[in-house]
Amino acid sequence: MSSSFSAVDPSRRVMDRETARRELDVLRGELPPGGVENLNEAETRLLYIDRILQLLGWDATEYKPETPSGGSGYTDYLLTMDDVPSLVLEAKRTGKTFKSRATLARSEYTLTYAKSAFGQPFAEVLAQAERYAKEHGLSTAAISNGDEWLLVQILSHPGKDPEELKCFYFGRLLSGEGNFDLLWELLSREAIANGRTFEALAELNAKQFEISLDPGSALGPLQLDVTAVDAPELSAFYRFFFAELVDPGRRQMLEKCFVSSSKLDQYDGNLRRLLKDSSPSFVDSSRELQPGDVDAMMPLESGDQRGPVVIVAGSVGCGKSTFVTRALVEQRREGQTAPLLLDLIDQFDDERDVDRTDELWEQVRSEWLKEAPEWGEYPKLRMLFDGEVRALKTGAKSRIFQTNEGEFAKAEAELLNELFLDPRQFLPRCWRRFRRDKKKGVVVFLDNVDRASELYQRTTYAFAHSLATKTGATVILPMREMTFFRGKHAGFLDIRASDVVFHLQAPDPVQVVSRRIKYIEDHLNSDHRAKTWRQSPDYEERMGRFRKHADTIKQRLLVASEGRPVIELATAVAWHDVRLFFLVLQEIHTTLSDSDWNRSRALGALLLSRRSGSPARIPNIYSSPYPSFPCAFIKARVLALLLHSLRPEQVTRGLTFSEVIRYLRMYGYRDRWCKKAVEEMVRDRLLECLEGPAAAEFSKSYVLVGSHSFRPSPLGLVVFDELQFDPSYLGVVGSGVTFHSRESHDRYVDLVQHLSTVIEGDSGNAAVDLLMEPGPSLVVASHLRRMLDEERVDEGVVRSVPRLAIVEECLVHCFQRLPGAANPTRPKNATRVSRAEQTSLALECGDESAEEPIVPIPENAASAKVHGSTLAPAVLWALAELQARGQTPSTGAQITQMINKHVFSDAEKKEPTNVSRALRSPTMRKVGWLAVYGEKGAWRYGLAGPWRRAWNSTFGVRAPKVADKS
Repeated sequence: MSSSFSAVDPSRRVMDRETARRELDVLRGELPPGGVENLNEAETRLLYIDRILQLLGWDATEYKPETPSGGSGYTDYLLTMDDVPSLVLEAKRTGKTFKSRATLARSEYTLTYAKSAFGQPFAEVLAQAERYAKEHGLSTAAISNGDEWLLVQILSHPGKDPEELKCFYFGRLLSGEGNFDLLWELLSREAIANGRTFEALAELNAKQFEISLDPGSALGPLQLDVTAVDAPELSAFYRFFFAELVDPGRRQMLEKCFVSSSKLDQYDGNLRRLLKDSSPSFVDSSRELQPGDVDAMMPLESGDQRGPVVIVAGSVGCGKSTFVTRALVEQRREGQTAPLLLDLIDQFDDERDVDRTDELWEQVRSEWLKEAPEWGEYPKLRMLFDGEVRALKTGAKSRIFQTNEGEFAKAEAELLNELFLDPRQFLPRCWRRFRRDKKKGVVVFLDNVDRASELYQRTTYAFAHSLATKTGATVILPMREMTFFRGKHAGFLDIRASDVVFHLQAPDPVQVVSRRIKYIEDHLNSDHRAKTWRQSPDYEERMGRFRKHADTIKQRLLVASEGRPVIELATAVAWHDVRLFFLVLQEIHTTLSDSDWNRSRALGALLLSRRSGSPARIPNIYSSPYPSFPCAFIKARVLALLLHSLRPEQVTRGLTFSEVIRYLRMYGYRDRWCKKAVEEMVRDRLLECLEGPAAAEFSKSYVLVGSHSFRPSPLGLVVFDELQFDPSYLGVVGSGVTFHSRESHDRYVDLVQHLSTVIEGDSGNAAVDLLMEPGPSLVVASHLRRMLDEERVDEGVVRSVPRLAIVEECLVHCFQRLPGAANPTRPKNATRVSRAEQTSLALECGDESAEEPIVPIPENAASAKVHGSTLAPAVLWALAELQARGQTPSTGAQITQMINKHVFSDAEKKEPTNVSRALRSPTMRKVGWLAVYGEKGAWRYGLAGPWRRAWNSTFGVRAPKVADKS
């Protein structure tokens, strides 16, 4: 068969649609004269199904025939991309199996009608396809007898009766009556890859609510404008004692309040792991730098002609400027280097195409002369430029200078002044001599470069390298992660081999607060501003208010046992941004004043108190991306998936969007629902996109890219695990929940309407107390229970996909904790995760917490030999154990995990590649007890008939009672 292919990907030759259509005509011309009625299933696959799959762009390595499918048999075809299952295809013999009894003119039919039209054989193969698809974690399947092709939705969409599902029928392709264009649109490799297949089925089957009501339109925003009730004295308190420590006048505060440790020991394990400030993936090859590690970024030696450029990246508000200020203070005090600071915060913030390099050189020269003015005086200049002066003296005017010393003095002065005024000439010469004489180098900090325009950032980065290269100085550029990210994407921050990159960890906010409170208690009267404050007639009263505010924070936040959850809440909202942490703390303080502080009241304060025009601090995980459709639980399920179905290290590493959406499709959610939900979760800072900074300036306008990966944020963890059960949370987010019952909507609005009046006239405390009344939260909780039933998941899927079983168990647990759940009922399709399913997931993920072995481990399991191999006996035990757990046939990776966990010591652990290689070796294949399933590239393994006899002879003990694989 001749074909002309159009190259789409250099590594892959793909047939275009028109070529594929012509090739289908060729295939029709090759039909046997007697038709296809007498072909068997194998011939049908080889002659027609395989070739049509190739026409649709599938490579032969991507459609795997006879793939093991759990414990229920073998899938006819499993279509994969990058070894990830994409579609199940069940094939039967051409011409006879489920051949339609009538001409089907349309392309869309309900499954009920298809069963009637094709008869019992079709119903049987449909049931088979459904079972295999669920076992592979897929939401769709295709069915073909070579001539006729159907695409079916295996899982019903939320709120949709499975009997109402529709499928796509493509007609009789071989007879020329089929709809090849539609087949290409929905079953080509391209269609599967870009999600077109799933979206088309979703469009066909998605249910839309008859009524969708938004309480927010009736209530307006439930918020208290904190700027309107802000106590001026409290604002001054936070401004004086919790602002940045970069004001030169705050030297004493810097000494007393600087935090050098970033340990997070006061939080629980999960939150501590997510709050751990570590280098993001886009900050290449960086070293971790804690706030006290000033020496780590300083040069150990000086004298090189080329100095290093040191980049210190850190999150927004993590204290980079404070760190730089502290570094300058320490360096000056210890005299190890000569540090210079150029604060570029207000420099050239425009986009005009003007080269600012000269201005930067001049600024450095000016700062140097402030630190060491003697280097601008004649003796030093004469020493620096001695060669130039001698050349002048012996040059063309030497005879004039011999007879006129005054003329020489004038020319010398002009030359030295010219050289002095040129920083490119002066600084290299000056700093080389300085290093030689003083035995210490020069360090230049270019601070706040990330506040300037991108053009100026580009100029400054190039200047830093020029300055370091020409002068030998160490040049340090602190910058926000966002600046680093944008600089790399813009192409000018091309980190060079000589650059040193650090990632500055944020200090622990609790330690920061403790130091500030201690400073107020011990040093308030000696504060550098006290002299000015004493001139005020209410000085003593003012000092008393400052001490009172400090004591409120100390008693409510640091001393009281209920303060720790408040700290966790504020820290999760701030997420490495210390400035934001102080702002959140100020909003809680302003709203609650000196009344009781606990997490519920602090949550109420943050839900209600908002600066004018700012978004809510705490997002709503039940806001539906498409309110007219049943998809209110997408966000909750994403968080449950990422938080509770992964191992701890996987939680940190996250999942790609393709992995996330694959699981969400199992619920029948449409791709566009999922994409919008994930985008909203990043913008609300419930999720972190690992390919971008966590800063709000990145996340607030985030647009999803298919290659991005995600992990839960600290705020996502706190909202899902704790806040969503709080009456305050439910009471407020109910205004952003879509109601599909007018009765529930009106009841909620009636209960919450009077809250708006209280908020408008109250400073906050009464509004928070009213918010905690149970009425609104009970209505919202009851509504959410009904909606979860609308978004039920297929029970067969839960049994087949342990990770989803854990997610659904999480949701059941959540709803047992919701208000009004004294006698909780499980959503009718939710299934408790069985011990076997938990074990299955543990093995799938390589979970170190997998339960103890079912099969006793023989004493000589690690030392016995079979045909000279010490690995074979361990494999024999592992296969028995996996069979006892219902995990047969097993992959080489599962066998490796099992023997490394239970048989071999840490020093003896085996690599998966070595185990897989051994399983394929002739030695293992001839032991007699090793059963091999599948084919090359997808081998799975189990126990064969004589394994018990081999067990007895290998281990010298009776074989365990393990049921054989059925």
